[in-house]
Amino acid sequence: MGQAYIDLAPLLIDRKEEFKVDLEDPHVAEDLGYLLLDLTLVPKTSDEKEEYLAKRNRLVETQRSMKAQIWSSVVSLVLIEGKGLLPMDDNGLSDPYCKFRLGNEKYKSKVAAKTLNPRWLEQFDLHMYDDQTSVLEISVWDKDVGSKDDFMGRAQVDLSELK
Repeated sequence: MGQAYIDLAPLLIDRKEEFKVDLEDPHVAEDLGYLLLDLTLVPKTSDEKEEYLAKRNRLVETQRSMKAQIWSSVVSLVLIEGKGLLPMDDNGLSDPYCKFRLGNEKYKSKVAAKTLNPRWLEQFDLHMYDDQTSVLEISVWDKDVGSKDDFMGRAQVDLSELK
């Protein structure tokens, strides 16, 4: 009926957080509804708790350093679809996904399984900083299980040239 993803990194240990997640299906354009969830992060062992706290501290430091820089604009990117991609798998199809990079920010789309004409309908918000490059790097990859993903192509867009 649909799927949703939740980033668990911002969750605090033993604190209940409410989430509303919209269900999505890359093959269906209509609204699939949503789920309301209460999530509580509870590590199973003290080692897991220490590992979580160490990762969380690194994330907080990264966010602090990013907040120290003031972004000049937000680039809202909507990945809609691909057409006529190259077949990379033995079945004559591909399992494509896209990677986006702007300065230090990186995002990766969902994998569109077994298609040469994928539909994603995903949105990504990237921050542009005055002291970083304004070139948006886009690459397309074929997801492979058990081996390295195949490179399918790359494009660059100099955002400073856009109005």
